[in-house]
Amino acid sequence: AEAAARSANTLLRAAEQIAQVGSWRMDVRTGRVTCSEGVHRIHGGQGGNTSFAIERALAAYHSDDRRTVAALVEAAARQGAGFE
Repeated sequence: AEAAARSANTLLRAAEQIAQVGSWRMDVRTGRVTCSEGVHRIHGGQGGNTSFAIERALAAYHSDDRRTVAALVEAAARQGAGFE
């Protein structure tokens, strides 16, 4: 099972790099966001911290979209559901 998980993670990282996409998740108890290597790379990260406050994550969105994304995150956290 561990080998299968490692293999799946390797494929996911490769797909993120090829498609130039990424993903992130938020711990609703702490408000901390953990992003994938893909998100980190998109925003110019060169290794280092991939965990930060939700406010920093929201700041990465265009100002026209930030309020909408924040509302979606808040609703998802309140309902215990994800969003796309």
